[in-house]
Amino acid sequence: MSILFLPFDRTDVPGPVRELVPAATLERWCGADRSASRPRLVVATAGHTDTGTGGTWTAVALVTARPHTASVKIVGAAGEPTAIDAVIEAIAADAVESGAVQLKWEGEPAGSAHGFVPMSPPLPSGPGTGTQATGLVRWLVPDVTLHPTPYYAQTTLVSCGAVTALSAAAAVTGDDLTLDADGEVAFWQEATNHPACEPVGLGVALARRHPELAVTVALDTDRPVILEHLDGQERDWRAALQRESRRAAADLGIPVEAERLRLPDLAGAVRAGTGALLLIDLTLMRGLPFPHWVRCTGTAGDTVVLDDPSVDPALGESWVDGHLLPVGVADLDAMAAFGAGGYRGAVLVRRRSNS
Repeated sequence: MSILFLPFDRTDVPGPVRELVPAATLERWCGADRSASRPRLVVATAGHTDTGTGGTWTAVALVTARPHTASVKIVGAAGEPTAIDAVIEAIAADAVESGAVQLKWEGEPAGSAHGFVPMSPPLPSGPGTGTQATGLVRWLVPDVTLHPTPYYAQTTLVSCGAVTALSAAAAVTGDDLTLDADGEVAFWQEATNHPACEPVGLGVALARRHPELAVTVALDTDRPVILEHLDGQERDWRAALQRESRRAAADLGIPVEAERLRLPDLAGAVRAGTGALLLIDLTLMRGLPFPHWVRCTGTAGDTVVLDDPSVDPALGESWVDGHLLPVGVADLDAMAAFGAGGYRGAVLVRRRSNS
């Protein structure tokens, strides 16, 4: 048996794939433009092949990987059970060689379990949570520490900060995450700098909502942030709101630390149970030069594990992609720099010592 790794083009599906993969599954594989996530076919062939693509195809899987992450996703697999087993192990070996620490499986698995465990289902929420109900994960490194909550996808384009803040609070307090669209938008209204949530205002809103938590803001600039696209009066009134947020932080005793947060220090704090919201630039991971909040929910090997509240079904993503997403420290260091000068913003959340 030979294993082949081939690029996948949804407009030019090889004949053997059409023979092996059920029509409904193939429709799902081809129904989204997965090109941004390096889609590949992993094929088991029987018999000798001189061309590298000949022989009898006995199993095939479709795999993707979001850029600059340490995760590989199996979109699906089909074929003979023993051949599928060989394909899955080849995918795992290739993932390890590429530096990935995690293998996910979206949808019902075929073949044997291969060390996969079910992921907790998402809460009813935004795009990507309603059509793909099952996700499994296999960690490829032994040292994994997680402080998860059920996945919740933001229901608006601007409420990533609200989702990550409320999820972090639930993780730190140990409470169940009971979040819906109304609660999400209501908290966004408390925290927003119109339309984004800047770090100090987000920290103030979280501290007011959860006085039992100790909140720290890390922001290595004293200039107004996330306003690069604005000027004149549109910039000025939002800058005034940010100055008011700093006054409110001082009144509430929220530290605003100006020293740049080091990612290894962040990883250590998250591993120990600190809730962390991190402002990132989406250019590397999504090709979009936009600010975005993610929640750091654990560590795996030398990666920080995130919950990204935004996934795009048009790109073939579901909640499985956004939940428990590992990113290497070097990649996350590059992502966690936004705007002029590449400032870094984060909100850290801990239990108060007397609570």
